[in-house]
Amino acid sequence: MHLQKCRDTYLGIPGLVKGVSGGEKKRTNIGNELITNPYVILLDEPTTGLDSVNALRVGQLLQDLARDDKRTVLCTIHSPSSELFALFDDLLLLAKGHVIYHGPTLDAAHYFASVGYPVPPRTNPAEYYMNLLQLTPDELERLWNSWEAYLISPAADKNLSVAPLQSTIRTHDANLDKRVGEKGSDFMTQLTQLTARSLRQFIRDPGALVGRIVQTIFFAILVGLFFFGVDNNAQGVQDRAGVLFMVMINNIFMAAMAGIASFPPERAVFLLEQSSENYSAWTYSFAKTMAELPFQIAFPILFVCIMYFMVGFVQTPEAFFKMLLMIVLIGNQGYSFGLLTASLFSTPEISMAMVPLVMLPFMIVAGLFANSDRLEPAWYWLEYISFPRYAYMGLFLGEFGALDKICEAADTTCAYKTGQDVIDYYGFTKVDWGTCIYALVIYMMGFKFVAAFSLWYQGRSKRGNLAFHQNLEVREMSPRAAALSARNAPAIEDNREPTA
Repeated sequence: MHLQKCRDTYLGIPGLVKGVSGGEKKRTNIGNELITNPYVILLDEPTTGLDSVNALRVGQLLQDLARDDKRTVLCTIHSPSSELFALFDDLLLLAKGHVIYHGPTLDAAHYFASVGYPVPPRTNPAEYYMNLLQLTPDELERLWNSWEAYLISPAADKNLSVAPLQSTIRTHDANLDKRVGEKGSDFMTQLTQLTARSLRQFIRDPGALVGRIVQTIFFAILVGLFFFGVDNNAQGVQDRAGVLFMVMINNIFMAAMAGIASFPPERAVFLLEQSSENYSAWTYSFAKTMAELPFQIAFPILFVCIMYFMVGFVQTPEAFFKMLLMIVLIGNQGYSFGLLTASLFSTPEISMAMVPLVMLPFMIVAGLFANSDRLEPAWYWLEYISFPRYAYMGLFLGEFGALDKICEAADTTCAYKTGQDVIDYYGFTKVDWGTCIYALVIYMMGFKFVAAFSLWYQGRSKRGNLAFHQNLEVREMSPRAAALSARNAPAIEDNREPTA
C-alpha cells in the first residue's frame, strides 16, 4: 500500500492522528479489506474527499491490484479527473436504473458520437458523461433505446462486456470451492493478532484504565472507613452482613459498567470486519477475554487488599484468600454481564438501563433482605438463577464460617454464639462455599458464551449478500430487448439432483 512512512501512526484516536493524509487513510482502509485475500473487491467512491493527486494514487493502486495481482476491482467513482478516468478498463453508466453504456472506457467516446452525443474538444470525458446522465426523461429514453439497439447489432459482438457467453456456466466448480475455502487465516493467527490488538486498545484508553483504578481505590477506602474495625460480637453481625453485601454490589456494578463501556467503541469496527469475514466472532470474544483478564484480576485484588484489613475481617490466611477468590470471580462475572448486555443492545444507554432492571430482582433474593425460608415456594425458582445470591453466599460462608466464636456460651442475651449460628439463621445451609465457586464460574462462562453467540449472529447478518432486482423504473420490454434476452441466455449445466 506504500504506507511505510506512516506505519507507526495511530488512526481513529482523537488527538493522536498527525501527519496522515486522506489518501493514506483511504489506502489503509483498502488494505484492511485485503487482509482476507479477496478475489473480487468492491469499493464505493474510494476517492471521495481526496484531492486530485491522492485520488490518482488510489486509482493507480486499484489498477495495480487488477493488472498485477489479478484481482477483479469494481468501484463507483465520483467526479474523476481525466487522468484518473483513464485508469479504468471498463465503464458502466446508469441513468434512472437503466444502462446507457457498458464497455471499454476508450470506446465510450466513439459510441456516444455514433448516437449523436460527441464529446466536445478539450473536455473531460467523465464530466461530459455525468452531464448526459442529467438529461431530460425524453432524452434519457432515447439513450436507453439507442443502447438496446446497439446490443443486438453486430458491433456488440466485439464488446466483451456485453457479448453473449460462448461457454457453459457450471453451478459447481471443485477448484473454485477449494480456493474459497482457503480464504482467511487459521485460529492461532486470529487469536494472536486479536489478543494483541485488544490489549493495545485497552492500554490506549487511559481514561477508562485510570478511571477504573481510581474507582477501585475510592470505593475500597470508602467501605473501609464506613465499616472500620467492625466488632466481633452480636452487634457486629449486622455490620459484617451489610459490608459483605456492599462489597458484592459494588464489585458487580462497577465491573458491569466497565464492561458496558468497553464494547460500544469497537462495535462499528467489529461489524465492518465481520461483513468481510476478517475473523471469527468466537475468536474475537475469546481474544478480548484473554487480553483483559489480567486487568479484571488486578482490580479486585487491589480492592480486597485495601478494604479487608480496614474493615477487620477474620485475620486468617484461609479466610483472606477465600474472600480474594470470591471478589475476583464476582468482578469478572460483573464484567462478563456488562459485555453481554453491551453485545445484545445497540446503544450503551439501553445496556445501562437493562442492568438495574435485571439485577434488582436478583438482589432482593440474594439473602440479606429476605430469609430463604420465606421465599418458598413462589420465589424459590428465582434463587437458582440469581447469580448475586451465589456471590453473596460465597462471601458470607467464607467470613462467618471462619468465626469460631462470637459470644460466650454462657451469655444468654447473645443470639449468635458462633459464625455457624449466623449461617443457620440466614438460611445459607443448602449449599457450601465450593458450590458457590462452581456456580459463579458456570454463570460467567454462560454470559461469555451468550455474548459471543450474539456477536456471531450480528456479524453473520452483516455479511454481504448479492441480490438482483428489477430496474428502478419498470418499462414494457421492447422487441429489441426481448431478442437480446433470448440471445444472451447462456446454457447452464446444473449438477444438482432433480427435486419434486
